Amino acid sequence: MSRAPFGSSGEWRRHLLAGAAQAFDTRLPDVTHGKSLDEILASLPAATTTRVALDNYEATGPLSQFHAIREN
Repeated sequence: MSRAPFGSSGEWRRHLLAGAAQAFDTRLPDVTHGKSLDEILASLPAATTTRVALDNYEATGPLSQFHAIREN
């Protein structure tokens, strides 16, 4: 799985500045880049419930067409 362009392109900073401007705030929060989604999901304990990670930048269809596949 590749990282979403939003995280690797630096586009996040433009959105951060726009959000601060809308909030009339002159301070920007610290932003750090952590692990990839694959690494995070692999580090979680086995779950008995369904977990869904949404990616609105690389989605291949609407959420209404989501089908969960259970792997045992």
